[in-house]
Amino acid sequence: MKKCASCSKDLPDAALHCVFCGAKQPPAPATTGGLAKTVMGSYSANDVLDQLRNQQQPPAAGGAPRPAPGPAYPAPAPGPAYPAPAPGPSPYQRPMPASAPPPMSGPMSGPGAPGPMHPSVGPTLAGPPNVGAPPSAGAPPQHGVPAASHAAPTLFVAPGGGPVQPQGGLGANIPGARPMPQQPFAPPASPYNAGPASAQPFNAPGPAAPIPAPLPLPSQPHPYLASQATARSGRPIEPWKDSLRLMMFLWGGVLLVVFATPFRIKPSLWFSWDQIIESSGRDKLSLLIVAAVGLLSIVLALIPTSPAPRGLIAGLLGLVAFAHPFVLDEVTDWRLIAPIAGTLLLIPGLFIREEYRESILPRIMVTLGVIAFLLPLLLPVDSKLPLVELFKEVIDQPGKGKVMPLLHVGQIVLVVLTLLAWLPAPASGGAAVFAWLLLLWPGIEHLTGLVLADRIVDAATEAPNTLIGWAAGTAYLVLVGYGFATIIGKKLE
Repeated sequence: MKKCASCSKDLPDAALHCVFCGAKQPPAPATTGGLAKTVMGSYSANDVLDQLRNQQQPPAAGGAPRPAPGPAYPAPAPGPAYPAPAPGPSPYQRPMPASAPPPMSGPMSGPGAPGPMHPSVGPTLAGPPNVGAPPSAGAPPQHGVPAASHAAPTLFVAPGGGPVQPQGGLGANIPGARPMPQQPFAPPASPYNAGPASAQPFNAPGPAAPIPAPLPLPSQPHPYLASQATARSGRPIEPWKDSLRLMMFLWGGVLLVVFATPFRIKPSLWFSWDQIIESSGRDKLSLLIVAAVGLLSIVLALIPTSPAPRGLIAGLLGLVAFAHPFVLDEVTDWRLIAPIAGTLLLIPGLFIREEYRESILPRIMVTLGVIAFLLPLLLPVDSKLPLVELFKEVIDQPGKGKVMPLLHVGQIVLVVLTLLAWLPAPASGGAAVFAWLLLLWPGIEHLTGLVLADRIVDAATEAPNTLIGWAAGTAYLVLVGYGFATIIGKKLE
């Protein structure tokens, strides 16, 4: 501690300004090595070691107190240094080559020389203490601490200052010691191992090894972000996995019901199998197709399989059943074929548009279906447009006669409204609603015609099959719509 030059208060020696008055302080005189005081007090590490050594050192023989320790930093003694210790049996000393210089046993001196070592630190493993060696003139007492040169060979230092390479592991030359695996030894930085021979650390670490790049992880799907989830909402995965099975089961049952419903009740029951027995080959085929498609639809709905094969079989069954009357009757008029082809495009396209709202393919299918359906009405026949003639019929027909032409006009309007499929996503454009209206529209027209003709009661009591016969065509279209929608939608996922 020192006094402030202005206010005379106690300050640390290293303080450049007074913390009380702020006056600038003169620089502290330079001190050397272990005599330098610290910021927190006036005791150095050597002073602490001296105190501990005095407290723990046992008394001399006979109870006489040991002499007080000499100065921590004795002046260099003139005269010859201590002679080398006499060779003797020591498990810690390795044979030294003849060219190696003899170890120094005298105390080190100089501004950076260390003070006396504490007994707990232990002597240098260079050999036995200098017991009985005559001290030189003016040399201070050693107080039980053996002196050795910094270049003396030890357990870890070979003659000349290099590291020892023991055979059979570390400590192989020590009697009773268990061999240890050989490892490089680097002594800690300390004033006790300073010197020319230990100026360079043993096995000094070289440049840090580069950190290897992490191994590539296997490709894994990342969790969807909010934007990805929004984009994914327009591309569902197998949306008809359950609905296709349900529709095949329900409408397959409808076909079986149509097949089992009698054609005639009075004067005797007349069923479809009676019609098959009495009819010719072509009429038998139509009834057999109704029963076969209905039964296969139910069976395929119950068999566990993936949606794509089930959709393919359902679409082909519905397509063959729906188109076979036109093939058997050899219909070649394109005006009759075009609306059928348009309907076969519209139904699957609307179902796909309902689920895959960002895809362009269902929009194209709907557009082509609308064009195919309206083309026969927009091309003239005998210099007359069929669409114009239909509106004239609505105007000219009296009373109930207007209903059926209006139903035809309503179907045309419904087909045109399906072009709302071009609305941008996420709007559905009412695709599913329009699809089901087009599927049920033939039944609406059929039942309306029976009501207008006052035949609904007679049909229910005399010929029940005429009431539900239209459902066979609708069932075929449902199978076509859901079946091909499942196949095409699988490609859009």
